Amino acid sequence: MINPDIIVQIGKQIADSIPKSVKNTQQEVEKNIRLILQTTIDKLDLVSREEFDNQVAVLKRTRAKLDEMEATLAKIEQGLAKKPARNKRTKKE
Repeated sequence: MINPDIIVQIGKQIADSIPKSVKNTQQEVEKNIRLILQTTIDKLDLVSREEFDNQVAVLKRTRAKLDEMEATLAKIEQGLAKKPARNKRTKKE
């Protein structure tokens, strides 16, 4: 989720830009703006920085494991390529 303080700050900045004649209802306007902003941001399907960082760490570990497995497979393939092919069929006469 987005930090609620950011929403409050944006709401306050928007409310501060409202003409003085409307200032009497500033608190109500701020409340409505915060509600609109929160609803809009929730619809964006965003993830928190912590959740993002956790996924980055998982992907790094996965990449390291994949690289390790690829290296192991390459060694196995090299070993198989060096061995002479066995003829499994025997001649029957």
